[in-house]
Amino acid sequence: MTLIRLLAIAALMLMPTSSAMAEGKIKLFAWGQNVTYKDERPVGNSVEAINYAYELGYDGIELDTLILDDGTPVLSHDDSVKLVDGTKRKITDLPAKEVTATVIGAWRGHDVRVPTLADALAANGDKGMALLDTRVHQSHLAEMQKAIGRSGISEDLLSFSVYDIEQGKAYKAAYPRSPVILKKYDFAANIPFETLDEIASSGLDGIMIQSPLSDEPVDEFVAAAHARKLTVTFFVHGSWPRPDPDPAQSLRNLMNAGADAALTVRSDFLDQN
Repeated sequence: MTLIRLLAIAALMLMPTSSAMAEGKIKLFAWGQNVTYKDERPVGNSVEAINYAYELGYDGIELDTLILDDGTPVLSHDDSVKLVDGTKRKITDLPAKEVTATVIGAWRGHDVRVPTLADALAANGDKGMALLDTRVHQSHLAEMQKAIGRSGISEDLLSFSVYDIEQGKAYKAAYPRSPVILKKYDFAANIPFETLDEIASSGLDGIMIQSPLSDEPVDEFVAAAHARKLTVTFFVHGSWPRPDPDPAQSLRNLMNAGADAALTVRSDFLDQN
């Protein structure tokens, strides 16, 4: 490790931390695709998944947001959804009325269907923070704004994960009170601090990166982000993309490092935060 980096770390250690960081608090979001590691759960990206996440005690939930060819934002991770018979159906080129009638599962005795973003956010309401994984180009911002407005959700309960700086700037301009964070499919050890500089200078609020295993320290990265007034969110703790042999320890490590938030499937750890 270079002398410059060692001196930077020493300086960061002397900086005052917020009470939340000092107490090891971390916001835990349900993963949009699977709100819990347990087999008994509603299919992800559904109103039922939103309601169940808050039943379990999460601070918020990630919602994968996609736009149909007719301009309607819906919840879906991909342009195809898995039907109850195991087959897949492409939805992006279908009208919203047909998509929202598509049955993708069952929960507590009734069918689960693909929801519009407006209906999903209305279900979220003021229960917690809705983190929109925004798979929607900024050219469709007007359609997103219309759906968000129709839902009635407060801007203070919205956050956006985006895939490039320009997309992030557009959403930040539209929703100045909502955190906008850049999502990177990489681990802390592989992300240069210059990336943090670029995010900070763009006016975005933070970065989302892949969750470490219990033997992979992230303290230096989190401290560097906080020094630039950026938040750090990790995804997906206890699950994708690698099995975690010690999820309890890896979560403690994130808390001790001062991480701001994590997407997780480990609903059994919610009372330990």
